[in-house]
Formats: sequence, structure tokens, C-alpha cells
Amino acid sequence: MHFTLPVFFSFINLSLALAVTPSNPTNSTANTTFTPPSRYYLKTSVIGAGNADKNDLYVSSYHTGPGLSDATLLPFSPTSNTVGFLNDTHQQFDLHSSVPFGMIMEPSENLDVAWNFVRINELVFDAGYGSTDGFSFNASGLQWDGRGAGVFVGWLACDWWHGVPQLFWEFFFVPTGIPSSCAQVELHPVAV
Repeated sequence: MHFTLPVFFSFINLSLALAVTPSNPTNSTANTTFTPPSRYYLKTSVIGAGNADKNDLYVSSYHTGPGLSDATLLPFSPTSNTVGFLNDTHQQFDLHSSVPFGMIMEPSENLDVAWNFVRINELVFDAGYGSTDGFSFNASGLQWDGRGAGVFVGWLACDWWHGVPQLFWEFFFVPTGIPSSCAQVELHPVAV
């Protein structure tokens, strides 16, 4: 059989796309989006067994500088957990400020690992929207497709440097393991 070079590369690209595209054949409704409550807390649900200490935690803003925060995870408390809302496809938060704050998915800085930071930052430079868009909800909770389909594969809750679990986003570029102090989690909206 004789193929031209462009046809050969088309087959290679198709094979790679099929190999890395996550699918869930048992749940055809997993990708059906839904509208969350108008205001909500984001609550973790651990995927699989282990790391039960990362279950039933709520996204909270951990102040790291003027207008800057890391997304951390704490037990429920109406005074410490961060109220969120979806603004079009921007995940934003009410931090009782005159300017909006949004979920920022840090770009990958280190391709030796398969996860990166999630920030909750002031959005004064983005005219009220997050610099990261593409958020939606489905049966598996908060999803993100801001860098293209298939890049985001989920959320990680890890013991990190703030003394409380911290939220990270996981991507598929490097199929490495995750630290034992981390758990793969889903983020589900809980109405305020």
C-alpha cells in the first residue's frame, strides 16, 4: 500500500487524537451541561478510594498578595468559604470587593508534572471577566475547556505549602503519577 506524506500524517493525527481523547462509554450524559444555582460553594468529591480527607471540602481564597489568591480547600464555614457564580463561561467569586475575582488556570510552567496552580485573582484588567474562560458544569461538576478540548482532565486536591489542601488542575500532556498526598476530585456546586 502506498500513501502520500499528507495522508500518512492524517492517519497519525487521527490515531493520536483517538488515543488521548478521554471518554466515558458507561455514562453518555457525563458531558451534558447544566446551569448551576445562581450563587454556590464549590465542594469536593473524591474520585475513587483513598484520601478521604480531601472529600467534602470547599473552595476558598487564600490571600497571597494584593488582588492575588491561591485556590485552597477548607471544611464548610460560611465565613471562610468563597461564594462562586458563573458569569457566561467565567468562574467568578464574590470576595466582598468592588472588583470581581475569577478562577485563573495557570498555564503549564513545568511539563515534568501533569498539574498546575489554580488562582483566584482580581480581574480589574479584564473588564469584569476572568482571563480564563471556558467553564461549565456537567454531571462530573465544574469543567474547563479554555485551552481546547482534551487538555483539562480534572482537579487535584493536594497537601501543599499553605498548611491546608490546595486546588490544582490536571492536564494530559505528561502521563505522570500524582503525589500520594493528592486526590483526584470533582467540584460540585452547592447552593448558597
